[in-house]
Amino acid sequence: MQIRPLTPDLLPDLRRLFAADSVARGCWCLHWRIATAERKTIAAADRPARFAAETDGTVPGLIAHDAQGPAAWVQITPRAQVPRFNQVPTARPAADTPAGTWALSCFFIRKDLRRQGLMTRLAQAACTHAAAHGATAVEAAARRPGGSTAWGEGFTGLVPSLLKAGFAEIEDRSPVRVLMRWTAK
Repeated sequence: MQIRPLTPDLLPDLRRLFAADSVARGCWCLHWRIATAERKTIAAADRPARFAAETDGTVPGLIAHDAQGPAAWVQITPRAQVPRFNQVPTARPAADTPAGTWALSCFFIRKDLRRQGLMTRLAQAACTHAAAHGATAVEAAARRPGGSTAWGEGFTGLVPSLLKAGFAEIEDRSPVRVLMRWTAK
């Protein structure tokens, strides 16, 4: 498995990955980037171009490849690049969130690779990437175990996987969501 930053030349691979499973529902990681009302007006066919425009000049996350091709995705960005992540009660910064904190806001793993520890590996790689680019910490609004994640409810991360990646629980935000933080050493 190779995990590397998503650069513009790798956008076709992200398109292939998202097209491989309907659970992505054409989101294209715009959920945290733009207002819901505006996002709903963007046709599914136009979302890849909007994602490219929204992320132009930045690395919006990491993409993993295996022998079969695109395998997984994690969105890791400064919090400023995902404004809705900062506003919703389950993900907004805690009172003690340090300056320079990034957001780990989305995971997408190819169906045949789920439940194999890849989320932990992606989270570790994302934190290393963020720290190398000046992040002091990384926060995620992870889902606690229990209930179904069949419709993508685990897209913001799963508590057990993030604990293994070195995150700590910071605040319970709902019965199923907890704000978690990884701190750069």
